[in-house]
Amino acid sequence: EIEKKLTAYRRGSRFWRMLIFCQGGPGHLYLLKNKVATFAKVEKEEDMSQFWRRLSRFMSKINPEPNLVHIMGCYVLGNPNGEKLFQKLKNLMRPYSVEFESPLELSAQGG
Repeated sequence: EIEKKLTAYRRGSRFWRMLIFCQGGPGHLYLLKNKVATFAKVEKEEDMSQFWRRLSRFMSKINPEPNLVHIMGCYVLGNPNGEKLFQKLKNLMRPYSVEFESPLELSAQGG
C-alpha cells in the first residue's frame, strides 16, 4: 500500500518523514491486523521483522539527517520496553538512518 502511494505521487519516491497513527500503549503498538508489536514479538516473529525491513526500503538514502518515523495515537515510550522496541526497530531498518518519536499528542511536540 505504501509503495503504491509513493509511486502514484512520483515513481521512485522515497520519504524522509512518516507519520504512523495507530493504537497501542506503553511498550506496544497495534500495527498489523491481529498482531501486537512488542520488543519480544518483533524479535521472535519473522513477519513482524519483515514488515519493518520492507518499510525501510522506502526511506531516503540521501537525506543528511536521520529519517524520522512519528508514532501517534498512543504513547509507546510510557515504559522501558517502549525504548527497547524503538531501538529494535532502528536496528531492523539499518543501513538506513532512522529515528522514532512518539510525542504525547497534547504536548508541545505533539501539536
